[in-house]
Amino acid sequence: MTLRARPTHLLPEVASLCRDAASAILEVYAAGASQPDWKADGTPITAADRAAHRVLVAGLRALTPEVPVISEEDAVPRRAMPGPDLYWLVDPLDGTKEFVKRTGEFTVNVALIDEGRPVLGVVQAPVTGTLWMGAEQGDTRVAARVAADGERRTLACRPLDPSHIRVAASRSHGGRLVEAIEAGAVPGAEVVRAGSSLKFCLVAEGRADLYLRDGPTMPWDTAAAHCVLACAGGAIRELDGSPLVYGDPTRRNPPFLAVADPHYDARELLRLAASG
Repeated sequence: MTLRARPTHLLPEVASLCRDAASAILEVYAAGASQPDWKADGTPITAADRAAHRVLVAGLRALTPEVPVISEEDAVPRRAMPGPDLYWLVDPLDGTKEFVKRTGEFTVNVALIDEGRPVLGVVQAPVTGTLWMGAEQGDTRVAARVAADGERRTLACRPLDPSHIRVAASRSHGGRLVEAIEAGAVPGAEVVRAGSSLKFCLVAEGRADLYLRDGPTMPWDTAAAHCVLACAGGAIRELDGSPLVYGDPTRRNPPFLAVADPHYDARELLRLAASG
């Protein structure tokens, strides 16, 4: 059976790798070693990023030697590079700024990308021990939240009530549209802030209706949680309504909207936010 035919069968092993990476992160976190160095692109990196990177890259290469692994912490020039048809996309520590601030809102993200789409995704929150995972195999999709004590529940996005919309937004990177919604530009909308890929998980769990991101992100920031959300019944689109796809893994994502209800028409919300 080929890898493409069995992404759901890889979930337990990838989840275990993400827990190992989380343990490596927590060793650094517990020691109080949170001060970052700075990469050439101006983004922070800590000893925890590097430790998690080593765990995940070695583990994924051993699990699927034939599949390339692309990590945020690879020494890859930030230039256009075509992604292979099938590859692992890894953010060893998503939310490094939250790690440095010691908010606890950071995650380990691992996704399998197949022809521009994430078909497997695991998001692990080191501090709480909670893990979210999703995978699709043909017409079958599975999505689950696993608590630190092992309790597992199936994920399903909640129905959207247009009269009261809960909008997840970045804690450290709120853009102009988010700020307008928070200031009351969209009647009935409230904003809940969170760090890292946890915002997608709020939508996948039914604790938020959408996640609006009008600031910069990279593909490794979004791919794992994108898969979790899609397998829970949601979707991610660019602001013009087109689906978010993964081509060049070193190029920034466009602004996007992650929604619990794939049929939700966000044009009015975006219009009100833009004019607010």
